[in-house]
Amino acid sequence: MSEISRQILIWMLDCYILWFVGHLNAADEARREAVSPKLRAIFHAEGTWQEVLRAAMRWERDPAAEIVVIWKKSEDQARQWGEVIDPDDFAKRFVGMNFIPEPP
Repeated sequence: MSEISRQILIWMLDCYILWFVGHLNAADEARREAVSPKLRAIFHAEGTWQEVLRAAMRWERDPAAEIVVIWKKSEDQARQWGEVIDPDDFAKRFVGMNFIPEPP
């Protein structure tokens, strides 16, 4: 995987997590929509951007439900401490800890 493909995949993973926890902003959604045809070509997959991501990651099962559970638990825990979790920070940390593809 080229470094460019790797960076695109990381961005898609961030978007995927934000989308599932209900925090994908309109600007990222529009950008993601605009590059969808290129994503299909880069990752040799068809379908929605989520399907392209699943194919690129070669997931046996979609981790979305687990991501939402972890998000809700993290949100509840932060609330108990009087804090608020930044969704972008959550997505980047989650991707970094769980999905970062190895560099070439």
